Amino acid sequence: MLKNTSRPINSPSALSESLSAAAVTPHKPFPLMLGSQASVLADTLGFLSARDATSISLSTHSLNTAIKSPAFQVLWLQHIQRDYPGSVTQQPSPQAYYEAARRFQDQALDLLLKPFNQIKSYDYSMIKQTVSHFKTSTFRQRAGYLTQWNKDLGLYQLKNADPKNISLQGLTELTPEVMQHLTVINQKTPIIKLAIHYGYLAQLPKALMALLSTCTQLKRLSLRKNQLQSLPENLLQTCAQLETLDLSYNQLQSLPENLLQTCAQLETLDLVYNQLQSLPETLLQACTQLDVLELSDNQLQSLPENLLQTCTQMQQLSLNHNQLQSLPENLLQTCNQLQQLDLNHNQLQSLPENLLQACTQLQQLDLNHNQLQSLPENLLQACTQLQILWMNHNQLQSLPENLLQTCNQLKRLDLNHNQLQSLPEPLLQACTQMQLLFLNHNRLQSLPETLLQACTQLDVLELSDNQLQSLPETLLQACTQLKLLVLNHNHLITVTRNNFSHLPNSCTLFIDSQTPVGASSSSAISPEQKTAENEDEPRQKKVKYQA
Repeated sequence: MLKNTSRPINSPSALSESLSAAAVTPHKPFPLMLGSQASVLADTLGFLSARDATSISLSTHSLNTAIKSPAFQVLWLQHIQRDYPGSVTQQPSPQAYYEAARRFQDQALDLLLKPFNQIKSYDYSMIKQTVSHFKTSTFRQRAGYLTQWNKDLGLYQLKNADPKNISLQGLTELTPEVMQHLTVINQKTPIIKLAIHYGYLAQLPKALMALLSTCTQLKRLSLRKNQLQSLPENLLQTCAQLETLDLSYNQLQSLPENLLQTCAQLETLDLVYNQLQSLPETLLQACTQLDVLELSDNQLQSLPENLLQTCTQMQQLSLNHNQLQSLPENLLQTCNQLQQLDLNHNQLQSLPENLLQACTQLQQLDLNHNQLQSLPENLLQACTQLQILWMNHNQLQSLPENLLQTCNQLKRLDLNHNQLQSLPEPLLQACTQMQLLFLNHNRLQSLPETLLQACTQLDVLELSDNQLQSLPETLLQACTQLKLLVLNHNHLITVTRNNFSHLPNSCTLFIDSQTPVGASSSSAISPEQKTAENEDEPRQKKVKYQA
């Protein structure tokens, strides 16, 4: 609905006078139009707000300013007035809004497509939104606008680019003029880095293939955030110097088997956020220098056993957010440089016993949010450098006694949200560097007395939401550095002062308010009595009671 005014407005001058007066006092912006038409219009307003300026700057701030400005509302209401004669205080029909919007868009686009040499700065995200709305609006049938858009935007970006480091963003197509300019650049100065991203390319044109065949010095290629569904097999045939390939955020469902056969220098391959369901077994056969492989957020259900056979330099492997139900036993047998392995958010029910046998440099292992019910006893035997282990949100009911016996560098262990009923007494005896231990949201009924004996560096101990009825008096004896102890939401009948006597005064304790805290195991006093009894002590541990 248009905002009611005190009198009919029948001319542009009256509109301008009325809106200028309204701008002085607080008011809600006039509604623009309905549905997607409003979105299309909104993305062109940044240009309109600076239509008389020598430079045009697109930003969220200038966009919002333009929408609320009297100048814009005068322009918009003029179009409404033309299509819906009479007072703007009356309610125009949706059809009137639509017709006025179309005419307004025509004017906006005429301005939008002025030569780009007038534009000195712009926001790529705004351009991306604009192109998106163009493709889904009435302009779909008006290819001339998009072609001109791609030509002008592409040539502008090339004009201001470093010839060795080309970046093209926001394009729905690579026009002949843009490709010709790219070819000339590469002939004069070999392109080292080429990024054609944040656009809407559904397929790669033959002209780009021809260009890549001449880019023998190319070291980095990014096609991320397009709409690519497939890739030509000979895409990288002459790119023997390629070190980084970014194909993330596309719609790739499969990859050519020989895609990387010439890429012996490839170090980083990013394929995240695609729709890959499987991988060719020989995909990485030539990639002997590969050290980062990103495959997260796909639809992978299995992996070829020899996928990483030649990847002896691999340091980071991300397979999280897929649909993996199992892993090949020899998947990592040559990855003796691997430092980070991410397998979270899959459907793994078990792990091969020798999976990590070669991973002597592994520092981070993420297995959270799977369906693991048990772990092989020797799973981590070779992982002497392991520092962080995430196994939360699984279905673990028990742990092998010697699971961590070689992990003397472990600093963080996450076992929360499992089904653990007990813990083996020697579990942490080698973990002298442990700082963070999360055991909350399990079914623990008791804890071994010497469980934390070696954990002299422990900072945080999370035991909430279990079924603990008591604590061994010497459980925390070695934890002289503890800063946070969380015990609430258990079944503790009583705890004694001996439980906390070795904790530093700065330690914060969370415990249920109904849990009695006793002077010894044979007597108990209420929290209020405990506070009153210790009033004369110079410093007190911070105790927070939670219902």
